[in-house]
Amino acid sequence: MNKIITKVLFLFYRYYDKGSTKSIAYTSSISALIGLIFINVFSIIVLFRIADIIPLHNSSKAINYLIFGLFFYLPMYILLSRKYKKEEIKNVRITNLKFGYIYLLSYILFSVSLLTFLIFEYKK
Repeated sequence: MNKIITKVLFLFYRYYDKGSTKSIAYTSSISALIGLIFINVFSIIVLFRIADIIPLHNSSKAINYLIFGLFFYLPMYILLSRKYKKEEIKNVRITNLKFGYIYLLSYILFSVSLLTFLIFEYKK
């Protein structure tokens, strides 16, 4: 699992290491991975119908963002940035980079599609 996460971070890093995001490529890659993890966690929450347990739907939008930032994003960012150092990510070698990008894009599309499907099924 560690190897897969390192490769995914490398692919995101390579993507963000161009143009205007070059200076924040490391932060952006960690944030993108957290977003992908969040999509999958939320899919599990919707799948097992435990979304009603989470007390976010009655709060204001600002409170929801604050709760999300404090309890999900910030701890995940600290954990991932300490475990996967920038130099370690930059030095990863992938033999077939194009296949890696295709696999990552396919996984992202599958995750978003699954979440969308589960949300529409949950509303029924």
